[in-house]
Amino acid sequence: MKIIKIILIILSLSKSLHVEGAPQKRLIDYGSNSYSQFGEDGIIKKIFEIIGTESKVAVEFGAWDGFAFSNTAALWSKDLAWKAILIEGDE
Repeated sequence: MKIIKIILIILSLSKSLHVEGAPQKRLIDYGSNSYSQFGEDGIIKKIFEIIGTESKVAVEFGAWDGFAFSNTAALWSKDLAWKAILIEGDE
C-alpha cells in the first residue's frame, strides 16, 4: 500500500503542488543539480520531504562512477544515514 501512496503523491506533484494563497508549483520547479543531470537531485529531495523515509537505502542502475549524473549521490554522500547500491554494467 505504501508504494501506491508514493505513486499517487508523485503523480499529484508532477501536476502541481498547491499551498493556499501561493502560486502553484510543479514538481519540476524543485529541480536542482548537485550530481544529477536534469534536476533530479532537487526533485528527489522534495519527494522525500513530503513522504518521509522508513529505510534510507537507494539503488541506482547505470551508476557509472557513482557521482557523474547520479540521481542518488546527493542522498548518500551528504547524509551518512543513507546507504546505496550502485550498479554499473560497463567495465
